[in-house]
Amino acid sequence: FYRLTMRLAVLGQQFYVATGIPDICQPVLDRMAQQSREFVRLAVVDGHSLVWVAHAQGASGGLMYQPPLTSNTVPLFATASGKAWLATLSIDRAIELVTRNGGLKDADHYGPNVVRSIDALLREIRATARRGYGLAFSEAEFGVSAVAAAIRAGEGGPVLGTISIAGPSARINEERARELAPTGLEKALEL
Repeated sequence: FYRLTMRLAVLGQQFYVATGIPDICQPVLDRMAQQSREFVRLAVVDGHSLVWVAHAQGASGGLMYQPPLTSNTVPLFATASGKAWLATLSIDRAIELVTRNGGLKDADHYGPNVVRSIDALLREIRATARRGYGLAFSEAEFGVSAVAAAIRAGEGGPVLGTISIAGPSARINEERARELAPTGLEKALEL
């Protein structure tokens, strides 16, 4: 089962590489990673899911965040990227997408601060919509913080993906995440 799952992830990644999306976006990701000195990742909307397709590492030493390659599918309820996308949708559509992607049943596989109820998720989605960007602190992974912005097709257009900055919670606390947010929003507009 694990081999099949890994093979599907690799095939999916090869498909996205063939589209040219990572190549077109890579210079923006590289600049953002250098500026933030953290791990930057691009995800694209793929039907009912969000899929990571490209990344850049900005940390040059010391504590570095490098996510494990177990899946390219973004856990919508547990990540800044997922929340950034969900916040652009109607509440009904957001809940439908979370449900289609397995719901909250695997919450115990994530960090200690991950949402564990639909009510908590709804609060997060509404807060994300008010802020304009997603935040996650020890949610997808223990000790990892992230901030993410939605990438739209033109002003007010549909969301095509997200761009995120992630790193160790020792460096990215709430204050630093809020400092990084404008960079994410700027690069999302650029993309």
